[in-house]
Amino acid sequence: ERRGKDFKPIRGRFFTSLEAARNVITEERMRLLRAVKKAKPESIHELARLLGRDVKNVHQDVHLLRRLGLMRLGSSRGRRLPGRPRVVYDQIQFSIPV
Repeated sequence: ERRGKDFKPIRGRFFTSLEAARNVITEERMRLLRAVKKAKPESIHELARLLGRDVKNVHQDVHLLRRLGLMRLGSSRGRRLPGRPRVVYDQIQFSIPV
């Protein structure tokens, strides 16, 4: 009887092309992720202030990164506003087969 190897599912986020990855993982979004990791802001508004960026644009970037699983929004302490932004990973790695 012939048996195959055990299958281990690969966990992560995948892009269909290098261009797709570049469109999502921009320098500004990397700067945002690093600021969240380092400064641990209490809100998106505070994060925008730290970055010197418009709150609306930071809000959009945070929610995109959250949908991709790269960020989380923590407790908002009873407020109706989004919670504290948190970075989920310590690093982002790319694997590109040739």
